[in-house]
Amino acid sequence: MGKKAWAILAKMQRTKAGFKPKDFEALYVGFGFDYVDKGGHRKYFHPKYPDLVSPVGRHGKLTAGYVDDAVDTINLLIKREGLSDK
Repeated sequence: MGKKAWAILAKMQRTKAGFKPKDFEALYVGFGFDYVDKGGHRKYFHPKYPDLVSPVGRHGKLTAGYVDDAVDTINLLIKREGLSDK
């Protein structure tokens, strides 16, 4: 897991505003997720855990719900994998 992904996660845990699709890509890909583009969304999924799936709009301004979902999804992965940012 890259330091950039951990930094984005920490920022998302502090605030829900100001994130763009590229931030979500860096977060999810940094934690090992793959993605497919479908319509106006990008669907992130973890190859090892098929239940970890999160859609993210591909438009410029994203709502706080996408941040909440990302934090919850990544925290589930961290718990399952026993990961640490150290």
